[in-house]
Amino acid sequence: MLKKYSQVGSLKNISQAYAQSLSKVTGAMVCVADRDEIIAAAGKNHKNYIGKALSKELENIMDKRKSVLYSKKDDTLIPVVKDDKADCEAQAIAVIVHDGDSAGAVILCAYDEKADKSEIAEKLAGAAAEFLADQLG
Repeated sequence: MLKKYSQVGSLKNISQAYAQSLSKVTGAMVCVADRDEIIAAAGKNHKNYIGKALSKELENIMDKRKSVLYSKKDDTLIPVVKDDKADCEAQAIAVIVHDGDSAGAVILCAYDEKADKSEIAEKLAGAAAEFLADQLG
């Protein structure tokens, strides 16, 4: 069986290191996705995400190439992977854009009850997406 080449997947090791650092700094669960699945994750419940297929909702966000902020308060949370319950308090999703195309996404999920949509989380996720896009060459 042939496996589809993933540009972001080729950065798996650096993506994992970046996810761990970002999770440590923010206290959030951090996932890095290619176009098909979660390739790296760190933080609370991260093992439930690695290697899992992406939800349709996340795929749609990636298709639009726009960063988004969602919160439980606004009832806007989306499942990150198929069969995910989206049980966090807030999400920041930044799409990894390379050569004008969506190559993946960086997802921060905050579980702190005081968490809310924040510009800082969006900027951190965006910084991660930019960094990984630059690594693609």
